[in-house]
Amino acid sequence: MSLTLLLLAGVVALCYASALHAGIVPEQFRPGSPNLLARTLIVVGFATLFGAQLVGSLVLFRYGFLRATLSVIVPGYLVFALIRSGIYWQVMGPWCASLGLIVVGTVMLA
Repeated sequence: MSLTLLLLAGVVALCYASALHAGIVPEQFRPGSPNLLARTLIVVGFATLFGAQLVGSLVLFRYGFLRATLSVIVPGYLVFALIRSGIYWQVMGPWCASLGLIVVGTVMLA
């Protein structure tokens, strides 16, 4: 797991360096710009939030097609389906942590 996260961090750093070298990084995400940490926390928080919801919906296919389909279509059903399947905190833990990143980043920008 740690090797996978290390490889992911390396790929993200390589992509950022390549985009920076090519000049396609927006001004607010360039090194030295004001509030760079706050903006980065918000973007990472939203990406993790979306990823946790997507992974939770995909994992629910192991527990039944109807449950997974309803979690994708009906807003809020994901929470009930995760509780019934017994995998609530494995998905909602990272979701809550990413919500915390978004809040911290927003407070830093204010």
